[in-house]
Amino acid sequence: MPPRIGGIAVLLLGVALAATGILGMLHGPSMLFSGDSSAWLYHWRLWGIGIACGGGAIAIAGVALALGKRWGFLLLALVMIFAATVPWIIQGFGLTRYPYERPGSMETFVFLALALPALWGYFRRPGSGTDA
Repeated sequence: MPPRIGGIAVLLLGVALAATGILGMLHGPSMLFSGDSSAWLYHWRLWGIGIACGGGAIAIAGVALALGKRWGFLLLALVMIFAATVPWIIQGFGLTRYPYERPGSMETFVFLALALPALWGYFRRPGSGTDA
């Protein structure tokens, strides 16, 4: 797959992920359940913001890849590594209260598996491409 087409695909994935996070934040109140609804909504919106920011960073990486910038691979890999490790760190600090906040080994594996090709794309030819 040519780098420009791959970059455009990554861009579209990032935009879709950012839109999912934003829609999740906006439609969170319609999904409230009985119990401590304000705490649930607060956690839900924080995760929506995180997903939207991750999607935005993935979209930026896609634009960089479409323009032939090698640092797009590095940004994509960093976002995937961040997505794999942050839920574990949050759980380690005892900040998780709801099932959707708890990390899973399969999602961690998938994010790390997606980070490896991006790292390989960045380091495969250090002298080629443009980083500026």
